[in-house]
Amino acid sequence: MKKFKKGISLMLALTLLVSLVVPSFAENTVQKYLQGEGVVKEEFENNQLLVHINDMDVALNVSEETMILDAKTGLPGTLKDLKEGDLVYAYYSPAMTRSLPPQSFATVIVTEVEKDKTRPAYFTVKEIISESDEEIRVLNEAGDLIARISKDAPISPFKTKQIVSIEDIEVGSELFIWYDIVAMSYPGQTNVQKTVFIRTTSESVITINDQDIDLGELKIHEQNNQKMVPLRLVAEALGFEVTWDSSIRGAKLDDGSVKTTVVIGKDSYYKASSKAIGLTQSIELGAKPELIDNTMYVPAELFNLLYS
Repeated sequence: MKKFKKGISLMLALTLLVSLVVPSFAENTVQKYLQGEGVVKEEFENNQLLVHINDMDVALNVSEETMILDAKTGLPGTLKDLKEGDLVYAYYSPAMTRSLPPQSFATVIVTEVEKDKTRPAYFTVKEIISESDEEIRVLNEAGDLIARISKDAPISPFKTKQIVSIEDIEVGSELFIWYDIVAMSYPGQTNVQKTVFIRTTSESVITINDQDIDLGELKIHEQNNQKMVPLRLVAEALGFEVTWDSSIRGAKLDDGSVKTTVVIGKDSYYKASSKAIGLTQSIELGAKPELIDNTMYVPAELFNLLYS
């Protein structure tokens, strides 16, 4: 018995030692989205919704890129009818200002959320596991959930009247899916009850401010789970004048209303008025501007900041 106890003690000691020495994979991973159920603290005003989410108050900045979905109908929702105390489910950027309350960009806000009731989840297809005439099984972007979507389960489009089916789902497709039970495996597996098809994002096309921008031979890259886009091509397509400043190894953007400066290797971003003095507090987006084949890339989320 003494030898057994010594063996257990040694194993515990070794386990503790390994846990102290081996770094966690999560420490080097930047989350693409934070998500959670939130309680509305103030009514929607000035393109901002204050919610208590993940144990803190956060001001969610809403732009034309933010998707609002009604959990009950599966149709585009509205924030104007929200009242203090209402429940929402939000997907939002981990990059926040250091203000009180902190501000973040909302990617998705689900309204008409009921406690302990099934709600839609935002799902981007990373890989098609299998497909047939009867069903398709797809893996999400995080790699932790396989969704089985049957041809018999309802599927409808988001914000369009086009007819969609499981045949339209491919790598890069963005969906809202409703499901209940997840099998205890890794990745988890679930059967989808209902799907709303949002769009399929190509590696060479990005949508910003409701404008589809074709990147041509250039491609979207990723840095710390953030989409990186070619600065000059995207900014000029949106009406910005772009000026390279070699003294700071960065670029200046100005569209006559807002302006900013981005510097290679510096994760610090702001928005300033082109006509008045003053700028927003600088924030980190989790990715630094970089040069790839003599092309400057910046986080796509920079443009959410400029349009907020």
